[in-house]
Amino acid sequence: MKTSICLLLFSPNLQLLYLSSFYAISNEGIGQVLKKSSKIRHLNFAHCSRLKQLIMNLKVSTLVVLNLLHTRICDKSLYMISTSCFGLLHLDLGHCYNVTENGVMQIVENCTQLREINLQGCCKVVADVFVAEIFLASWMPCVLVCWK
Repeated sequence: MKTSICLLLFSPNLQLLYLSSFYAISNEGIGQVLKKSSKIRHLNFAHCSRLKQLIMNLKVSTLVVLNLLHTRICDKSLYMISTSCFGLLHLDLGHCYNVTENGVMQIVENCTQLREINLQGCCKVVADVFVAEIFLASWMPCVLVCWK
């Protein structure tokens, strides 16, 4: 398995990385892949339950889709994402129980291209208050906030 991941490090044209339910993922490994893959557009870490912090010290300007569904991601990571991924269009935070309104607002304020954000099952985000904050902000483009 390590050999397969190492091969990714030498793929500068990599655009989609799908690691859903990949339990051995580490921040160091993610950082190495992103450092070598300047054209990355889609990252899927759904159900990577060991993923608590996503350290994105690099500018990932090409990233448009980020799936963090059912991870243990926190507001600190959302802040790092918000300062690294300015072109983000779709963000899935469904069932990320450590995410709060503060972290989501960092994303909404800094990722100005954002068109869709899934907050289904984010129990620390109060739906009514948060939606009102987004739509009252005149600087905010159309964002679809999903709750079910």
